[in-house]
Amino acid sequence: MNVTRFHLVLIFVWMLLVPPTCEASEGKCLNIVRYIYHSLGIRIRVSDIPNIVGEWTSSSCEVRPGPQFVTRYIKILRNATWEGYLHRYNDSQCSEPKLSLHMKGFYKISDEELESIKGSNKAFFNFTSIELYPHNDYEQETAVNVSTRHCPNTLRVVRSSRSADVFEVNIRAFRKRACRKAFGFSESEFSALKLESLRKKGSRYNKLYFGEIPTTRMTRKHKPKSYQLPLQRYNANNCTVCMKIRSGTGPRPPKLPQKPPRVVLLNGEWASTTCEVNPGGGFLTRHFQFTKTTNESKWECHYYFYLDAECKKLDFELNGKGIFIGSNPSKVVAGAYEYVFNMLTAAITPFDPVTTRLLNMATENTCGGSGSWKTRHRKDITVTGGCKLFGISLPHTEYDLLKMDTNPQGHRLLYVGQRASDGSDPSSPSRRPTSFQIPLIECSSFKFKFVPPTTRPTTRPTTRFPNQGIVIPIGTIPTSRRKDMTTRRRTDRETLGKTTHKKNDDNTSGITGNVKFAYANTAASWLSCKLLMILSIFIVIPW
Repeated sequence: MNVTRFHLVLIFVWMLLVPPTCEASEGKCLNIVRYIYHSLGIRIRVSDIPNIVGEWTSSSCEVRPGPQFVTRYIKILRNATWEGYLHRYNDSQCSEPKLSLHMKGFYKISDEELESIKGSNKAFFNFTSIELYPHNDYEQETAVNVSTRHCPNTLRVVRSSRSADVFEVNIRAFRKRACRKAFGFSESEFSALKLESLRKKGSRYNKLYFGEIPTTRMTRKHKPKSYQLPLQRYNANNCTVCMKIRSGTGPRPPKLPQKPPRVVLLNGEWASTTCEVNPGGGFLTRHFQFTKTTNESKWECHYYFYLDAECKKLDFELNGKGIFIGSNPSKVVAGAYEYVFNMLTAAITPFDPVTTRLLNMATENTCGGSGSWKTRHRKDITVTGGCKLFGISLPHTEYDLLKMDTNPQGHRLLYVGQRASDGSDPSSPSRRPTSFQIPLIECSSFKFKFVPPTTRPTTRPTTRFPNQGIVIPIGTIPTSRRKDMTTRRRTDRETLGKTTHKKNDDNTSGITGNVKFAYANTAASWLSCKLLMILSIFIVIPW
C-alpha cells in the first residue's frame, strides 16, 4: 500500500511540474515566411488612400541599377505639396557625395491601384522646381555637357560658389523624356506607392515603398512592376542614419560613416520580412538555407507564390536544391561578392485548385507529368527537366551578387541581386545584377513563437443592438433611439471580441478570438487543475 501511495505522489508531482502545451508550433522560420503578414503583424490599406504625410528617409546607402549609390529624403505636407532631396555618391557607403537634387512640387494619391502592381496606390507627383548641386568641378562639367547635348537651355546658374555652381532646371524643357533620361532621372518611381504599418504599433514603424527603378533604359514609358527599398520615418527607432539623412541639404549633403566591409559567409537560414513583388508582377516570400561541408556548399530555397498583395492566398510553392560556389569580391559594387548558384532538383506544391488544373492540363513530360497533380501534394519536376508552364528549367545556373549588412536593431541582413525588369534570368556573368532586392533577415532574429492563423473568421458579438431579453409590450416606450442601445467604446468592443465562443460544425464549442487570450484561458484552467491536484495529494497521503 505504501508503494502504491508513493507512486501516486510521484505521478501528481510530475503532472504539476510539466508545463501546459499549446497547439501552436514553435517559431519555425519556414512557417513565419509562409504566413508573413500574420506572423509579423503587417498591414496595408489597398482600398483607402494612405496617410503618408510626414518626413521619410532612406535607412541605409541604397544601390540602384548601374550601379548608382543614393540616399533619399522626402517631406510630404497636408496641403498636397512635397519637397525632397536625392543625393548621389561615388562610393557604395555614401560617404563621398557628387551631386544633389532638390525637388519641389504637388502630389495626388488615388485609391485606385496601378495596373502593373496589385495592392499599390496610383500616385502622381508633379515638379514645380528642381535645383542641381554639383559637389565638384567634374560633376558640374558633366551636367553642363549633358544639358548642351540632349536638352539645351535647361540649366540656369542661380548662384556660384568656390566648389561649384548651383543650377536651376527649366521645368518645361525637363519634361522631355530624352532630357530626363540623360540626367538619369526616372519619374516612374513616383507613379506607384505602398504604405505598410505594423499592427498595434505607432507610425514610427511605417514603411513607404515607391516604384522600382528599371534595370535597363526603356524606349517607352516604364510602368513599375515592383518596389524599391522602403523609406522609413526620420524618427524611426534606433535609426541614426535616418536622422543624418534628414539633416542634409543641397549645399551640405549627408555623409554616412564608413564601415569595414563585411565578408559574405553563407550559412544558416534567411527569410523575407515582407510580401515581395517580382518583376513579373507576382507576390512571393523567400526562404534560403545554406550549409557548408568539407567537399561542397549546398543551398535550399523555398519560394511561396501568392494570389493577393497581402500574401494570404497561397498559389503554389517552389522548393529547389543545389550547390553554390563563389565568394569573390565584386569589381563593380564595392563591398559585394559574386556567387554562382546551381539548382539541380526542384519540386512544386500547388495550393490553389485552379493552379492544379493548369498543371494537369500542361503538355505531357513538360512539368512533372500531366494528369497526376493534386492540391497540397508535392511533386518532383526534376525528371521532366523543370516546368515550362512556370518557366523553370533544370539544371539551372544563375550568376548573382550578394551583400551583407546589419539593420538598426543589430540583426544581420542578406541582400540578393535584383532581377531584371524584363524578367530575364542572370544566366551569364554579363547579366549579373548591379543592384539589390529587399533584404532577407537571419531567422535567428525571430524571437517569438509562431501561432498559425485561424481557419474560421473571427466573430464578435454585436454591441450596437444588444439582446433585449424579454420585452413587456405595456412597458415599452416608443422612442427613436434608446440610451442602452448606444455603441460601446472601442476598448469595450475589443474586450468582448477577445473571448468570443462559437459553435463549430461538429456542435462543439471553441474559442474563435485572439489565440493569445485563448492561451491565457488555458493557463487559467491549468492553474485550477493544479489546485485540484494539490488537494488530491493531501487526500492520498493520509490514505
